[in-house]
Amino acid sequence: MNRSVLSILCAVCVLVLAGALGCDEEPTPASTPTPDTRDADFAVCHATCIAKGGSDASCRTFCAGGTVEPPAKEDEGKDDVTGKDGDADPEACHEACIAKGGDDATCRGFCEEKPSVDGGKPAPDTGTFLTFEHDGVTRHYLYHAPQDLPANAPLVFFLHGHGGNAGETRAWVGLDRVADANGFAVVYPQGSGNYEGTPYWNAHTFPGVDDDIGFLSALARSLQHEHGLDPERTFAAGFSNGGMMSYLLAMEAPGVFRGAASVVGAAWGSAWEDRDSAAPFPLLQISGLDDTVVPVDGIVDPSGGPGAPAHDEIIAYWSERNGCSTVETDTLNANTTRRRHVGCAGGNEVWYYRVDNFGHEWPTVDGSAGFAGAEAIREFFGRF
Repeated sequence: MNRSVLSILCAVCVLVLAGALGCDEEPTPASTPTPDTRDADFAVCHATCIAKGGSDASCRTFCAGGTVEPPAKEDEGKDDVTGKDGDADPEACHEACIAKGGDDATCRGFCEEKPSVDGGKPAPDTGTFLTFEHDGVTRHYLYHAPQDLPANAPLVFFLHGHGGNAGETRAWVGLDRVADANGFAVVYPQGSGNYEGTPYWNAHTFPGVDDDIGFLSALARSLQHEHGLDPERTFAAGFSNGGMMSYLLAMEAPGVFRGAASVVGAAWGSAWEDRDSAAPFPLLQISGLDDTVVPVDGIVDPSGGPGAPAHDEIIAYWSERNGCSTVETDTLNANTTRRRHVGCAGGNEVWYYRVDNFGHEWPTVDGSAGFAGAEAIREFFGRF
């Protein structure tokens, strides 16, 4: 789920819930309860719905027990996470937020935060999208390899966030340069669209029909064969929703993907619920302590699903599953601490970057993270 966290998704969850609860008939406006915003359960539900991309009005209706229609097309072109017009006056935004019941501090943060890192700021990649047929559907991807790529080189998949674009993601993530310097190939697959056409990965977090595990696994095998890449050194990495997908790929396609790297993603949905059935694997997790989209202290799913636990719990679980014996802590800078769980079975390791003053964004050297996300991924995967 990238900085585009999608009013659409909350609406999808709502509609699915409504059907499951027998709400077959659309209620009239008068049938929608008036929410008590002082109620603690309502507050938790509303905050989670907003984190999943719902609008304030839709989330209030949902959490009050009503249903909502899918977001109207006029929401397009706004900031993917906040839903506010990227060119709007912060003061006008603040007044509207207060009018909707927000407190001053929350509204200031909402209206003044910087735009999403993957909301389209860089120019789209000009490379040619390649096609791949899977289950009768034409899928697309971008591929990059150094000119002097050695035989049997590693392959890294990088998955964009929800609402992201493979070309734009390639432009800002910086993996091409790192691949050229270190001798590996990178593929940037394009997620398919949900019912509103928003690209995403079916990480079993929200209702989805696309077999993305099958598609990405088949694409990996095809690229390994076509370019002579090492089938034992193919890795999955991603941003937000792409990071969630990387967990699932390592868990459900361990014969294809050697390990996973999640940047401001989490083990959400079945990636957490089905953890005991998966074999151990190397894991890199990068988390922003100020992330309000995928918070480090976890997310409660209002639909009753498994949600996402606290990131500390995720790391502790996979460290234990990997049989890691030692934790080495590195203070990289004033904001970033890295905990390396090492001495693990099978040569695996679990690394956890905790970044203060850092939200739902991509790590850069000149930003608050003080390190490059692409270099961190290369350093971690390079150990395997």
